[in-house]
Amino acid sequence: MSIERALYSLLTGNAGVAALIGERLFPVVAPLGTATPYCTYQRISARRVRSLTQRSGLSFARIQVDALATTYAGARGLADAIRATLDGYRGTAGGIAIESATLQSDQDIYEGEAEPPLYRVSQDFLLAHTEE
Repeated sequence: MSIERALYSLLTGNAGVAALIGERLFPVVAPLGTATPYCTYQRISARRVRSLTQRSGLSFARIQVDALATTYAGARGLADAIRATLDGYRGTAGGIAIESATLQSDQDIYEGEAEPPLYRVSQDFLLAHTEE
């Protein structure tokens, strides 16, 4: 089980997020024609902690989660629900022990070339977790 599957489980299992997107949460890119609002996620980087002689099993993954909607208020509302779910989370999701989840940064983006034009709120979370 990967940290991405744990993230998917956390977000689609949260009533506030699920009320907004259902299961419209996709790795890297959403399929063409996906109804809005929706989310995408991707691993930006991962740092694995080692002891002197072996792997420790602890990893720090930076995961970007993007909330997309046709209005700024829609994208911001979805991003706020995602932040409320992930920021400060500690527990087990999808069989993965998450030691901590912290919001590292966020930014607002307008994608005027998209059809229809989309507002995106991009958030980077740092997830400390155990690996299999």
